Amino acid sequence: AITIPSFISKRYGEKKPVIMCISALVILIFFVPYVASGLAAIGKLFNSLFGWDYMVAVVIGAIVIISYTSVGGFSAVATMDLIQSIITPGIGPLNSGFNSVMRNVDCPYTT
Repeated sequence: AITIPSFISKRYGEKKPVIMCISALVILIFFVPYVASGLAAIGKLFNSLFGWDYMVAVVIGAIVIISYTSVGGFSAVATMDLIQSIITPGIGPLNSGFNSVMRNVDCPYTT
């Protein structure tokens, strides 16, 4: 089994692909907003960092993501997720927005 729907289908010995279709539909329903939020974040990031037009940044981001996914397949996506999960916790506290929020929080535990 390569995908989650095919794993579920094989796990329960399904003859007709009913469970596989339902699980694929559920994944599709939740994946569309996930991808849309990622593209919106790319657009906002490039707009704020480089002053690019939001839609141009979204299109460029989508082209880059589609390119490395097409060339490297799922392995490229998994590698990129791993890299992001390593980098993000280290960069988060350095973010000036985070520091501004923490300076304005009136809590004895944030000194």
